[in-house]
Amino acid sequence: MEIISGVQRAPLKVVLYGSEGVGKSTFCANAPTPIFLDAESGTLQLPVDRILVKGFEHGLDAIAQVLDSKYQTVIFDSADAFVDLATQELLVRTGWESVETPGYGRGYVEQADVVRELLRAADALIGAGKNVVFIVHAAIQRFADPAGDSFDRWTLSTPKKISPLLSEWCDTMLFADHDRSIITKKGDFGQEKKVAKEWGARIAFTEHRGSHDAKNRFSLPEKIPLDWLTFEGHINDFYKPAKGKKA
Repeated sequence: MEIISGVQRAPLKVVLYGSEGVGKSTFCANAPTPIFLDAESGTLQLPVDRILVKGFEHGLDAIAQVLDSKYQTVIFDSADAFVDLATQELLVRTGWESVETPGYGRGYVEQADVVRELLRAADALIGAGKNVVFIVHAAIQRFADPAGDSFDRWTLSTPKKISPLLSEWCDTMLFADHDRSIITKKGDFGQEKKVAKEWGARIAFTEHRGSHDAKNRFSLPEKIPLDWLTFEGHINDFYKPAKGKKA
């Protein structure tokens, strides 16, 4: 049995989610030799290579097609649309009218199983040396904190049994948004009030906070510009040998 020591570089497994129009697809378009598996025709205005995916099995065939191709980065656009295709596939396989048909939550369990087939295919891409990115829409959900008050937060818009699968699968989850700064203004009667000012810069949050889900395994700064080259630069820095140590 071979023992492998130390940090080992591997292709990137990324989940990128954020508000509409923030630039998620544009971020991915600047990845190394990208191809989009586009299940919602969201890339038609971008100068990129794509396969327009029309069904779940078609999506698996598309993955097989790019497995040994020149492409270095495969983007699923979007995970939400692929979940819809997985649901349609489940209904065809079972003959159910909806995921609710079998009752007792069984349909959602089997829906997650079909999505796992997609993630296994994505892992095959990783095994072939390709970066994989899942673009996901964002949703605001109420979080009941058992240690305190409930509050709203940004999270993945995928179904509640699917979101943990994506979160566990990836090594980086980025929340994309516009940078906002809080400024203090003088109000009526000399009172001060804090106002959120949107500067317009598009950024990616890399760490979990009360306001959003995010994570990374590369010691990234808490927020970075929503730019692939910047992101990749931080990844490269992580893999650089420490000073005084041989590579």
